[in-house]
Amino acid sequence: MRSLFTCGLVALFLFCVALFSQSSNPATAVSSVGFDVGSAGSSSMTAAEAPSLNTGYARIQAEAGKVLPAGMAIFSYRSGGVLVSEASVPAMPLMSSGRIYAEVGGTTRTGIAIVNPNAAAVTIDFYFIDANGTNFKQESITLDAYRQIAAFLNEAPFNSGASVQGSFTFKASRLVSAVALRGVTNERGEFLMTTLPVADPSRFSIDTLAIPQFADGGGWTTEVALVNPGATTLTGKLDWRNQAGQRVSLSGSYSIAPQSAKRYFSEGRGSAIQVGSIRITSDPVGGLRGGQQPAPSAIGIYTYRSGGVTVTQAGIPASRFDSTHRLFVDNSGDSVRTGVAIASWASIPINVTLELFRLDGTPAGLTGSLSIPPDGQTALFLNEIPGLGSMPPRFQGILRVMATNPETGEPAGSIAVTGLRGRYNERGDFLITTTLAAGENSLPTQSSELLFPHFALGAGYETQFVLFSPRPQSSSGRMYFFNQNGTPMAVPLR
Repeated sequence: MRSLFTCGLVALFLFCVALFSQSSNPATAVSSVGFDVGSAGSSSMTAAEAPSLNTGYARIQAEAGKVLPAGMAIFSYRSGGVLVSEASVPAMPLMSSGRIYAEVGGTTRTGIAIVNPNAAAVTIDFYFIDANGTNFKQESITLDAYRQIAAFLNEAPFNSGASVQGSFTFKASRLVSAVALRGVTNERGEFLMTTLPVADPSRFSIDTLAIPQFADGGGWTTEVALVNPGATTLTGKLDWRNQAGQRVSLSGSYSIAPQSAKRYFSEGRGSAIQVGSIRITSDPVGGLRGGQQPAPSAIGIYTYRSGGVTVTQAGIPASRFDSTHRLFVDNSGDSVRTGVAIASWASIPINVTLELFRLDGTPAGLTGSLSIPPDGQTALFLNEIPGLGSMPPRFQGILRVMATNPETGEPAGSIAVTGLRGRYNERGDFLITTTLAAGENSLPTQSSELLFPHFALGAGYETQFVLFSPRPQSSSGRMYFFNQNGTPMAVPLR
């Protein structure tokens, strides 16, 4: 275990649950691979086992005239025949700056991976802001052409110190790509982790956001981390609602110092499990004729403890409301089950239609339906949804989730969605992570390419790469693999 931690962020990104996708197909080592997904299609590739630990990054480039796909990488780790933890990381755009929630102390550490895809070196300025808004450290580093850096914030070159509670911000002289993760070492010495959103301070939204799922009680607690993208104090409301749409006692206001971050916790009391969603609304500024404050970057991290041991954590980034969402489905018999959490922001009940598509984009012939009360929420595994109970025990593809007004039948832009992926491991622990749901009506990324800023394989580790079309348009292109030094890397894919 100690040798893995000396690899810096490599350990953080690797302590994840097994991929559950079992395949007898032989692996083929390639330094790049083409993808071609239809308007409702998807592609899934697993970086297979290797004799030694290898880490790197991947670049996703679309063909001329084609849109970029949505994508995620699922990191997994198996130790002594037991699945330990799991994390799903979205494909990231190019950006000139980024800000993350930063926490270091006790059993918790935060790490970041940054890739320079340019043919010239970049200068990266970075600084830390504590929860009171005080800048307590700032420095610069140089990242050579095509290189990647991955480290915990308390390690070189960031050297935050032993205790951090606030934010970490970087600014690059050229476009880069980054991903961040937060990990907790549990009572068994296992490292549980979740993805953290990387907010671009130069681009922010004023939309109301939602965390589609929280869980509290019965061993579950939920932590909400909010990051202020701006240079002034940010205020607003956290509206916690149960599945029936009723406000719960956890609801309240937030106030975040400039460029900083703050966290809020559920109570975690009692044996009964309370489930629902969280709505995040910034306060207006300037009175009736003023505007809206920026929305914070936000994530809900919910944790399950059993018998005094923290056995799983899952992070749900806040998302915008939309009428239609897509997510990747991976059901592998008893190995893994896919579920979905749907939160409504409507003053009337809404109908939700869920349609399955195969990997090639053709309809699977199964359509489910749900009704969600005003401001309510539901979270179910797919085979529990009326109309989807007969889905094959082994299935990969796309789930399209569409909300409609029951009175008019028209699309209703009022739901937030996240995918849920869970299973019981060999010890009987319930392991869960969340997976990307893409809103069909969201604006296409303006980035010229997407990256997986970190992946790993070998020595018990695997990475699954998933690409799918986020809207009714086909996507094709190529994904290229590189090691940390920027040299093309042959990855055994199956």
